[in-house]
Amino acid sequence: MNREEADQALQLIRRVVAQARDDTALQNWGTIWMVHALTNGGGFLGTHVLLQQGHRSPGPFVLLWSAIVPLNLLAILWLQRSQAAGVRSFIERQVWSIWTTCMASMVLVALVNWMLGLDVLFMPPVACILIAMAFSVMGAIMGVPGTRPELLLHAARDFFYALLFGTLPWLAWRGAWAGVLGLIVVVEILITLADFVVEDTVRRPLGGVFPGERCTHALMGILYGAVLAHLVPEVLAWARLPTGLVVAPAPIPEPLRLALGLMAAGVFGSGVRDLYAALQLPGGRWPWPVDEARAP
Repeated sequence: MNREEADQALQLIRRVVAQARDDTALQNWGTIWMVHALTNGGGFLGTHVLLQQGHRSPGPFVLLWSAIVPLNLLAILWLQRSQAAGVRSFIERQVWSIWTTCMASMVLVALVNWMLGLDVLFMPPVACILIAMAFSVMGAIMGVPGTRPELLLHAARDFFYALLFGTLPWLAWRGAWAGVLGLIVVVEILITLADFVVEDTVRRPLGGVFPGERCTHALMGILYGAVLAHLVPEVLAWARLPTGLVVAPAPIPEPLRLALGLMAAGVFGSGVRDLYAALQLPGGRWPWPVDEARAP
C-alpha cells in the first residue's frame, strides 16, 4: 500500500467513525427531545396555572422555569455522556446550536412579552426572534466549503431586514418612497425563494436541510404573511401622500420600538458576518476549524 492509498484508507476510516458518532448523537437527541417534551409540557401547564391564578409578576414564572431548564440540561448531559469524549463533530455542533439558540429565543420571547405587559405574545417580536433563530442555526454551516451562494443570499436579506426593522418603527415611507419600500419587500421575498432552492443544493453533503429548520421556515412564512397583511394597506395609504421620508413614529409601545432597534442592529451584524464568511476572509470560518468543517 503506497502513501496515497494509505491516506485514502485513513480518510475512509475517519468518515465511518464520524458517521457512527453522528448517528449515535442524533439518536440520543431524539430521546432528549422526547424527555424535554414532558418536562416542558409540565412547565407550560404550570405557567397556565399561575396565569389562571392571576400571577403577573415575573417572580413565580422565573422560579418555575429555573427548575425546568436545569432538568432539561441534566437530561442532555446524562444521555450524551457517552459522547463527551473527543472533539464534537460538525453535526453535533449543529444540534447544539439549534438547542442553545432555541433556549435563548424562548428567554427573549418571555422578556419582550413582560416588557410589553401582554398576556398574549405580540406577533412582530416573535417573528423577529424566529428569524434571528433561523439565521443563527444557518450560521452553524459557515465553515462548510460550498456554502458561499447561500451565505451571500443571507447577507443581502439581513441588510434588507435591518433596513425594515430600523426604519418602520420611526419613519413613514410616503409618496414615491412607498414604491421603494414595496420594491425592497418584493426583492427580499425573491431572495428568500432563491435561498430555498440554493440551500437544498448546498446542504446536500450534510444530508439536506434539518427538519427543525424547515419547520422554523414554515412558522416564519406564516408570521411574515401576517406582517404583510398589516403592512401592505399602510404602504398603499402612504403612496397617496406627498413624497418624503417623514419622521412619524408608529403607535407601538416604546419597549417594542427599542426591541426592533436592537434587532435591526443584530441582523445587520449577522449580515456582516455572513458576507465576511462568504468572501472567505481570514478567520471567516471561526469557530469551526477548517479540517472539521469539511463535509464528508
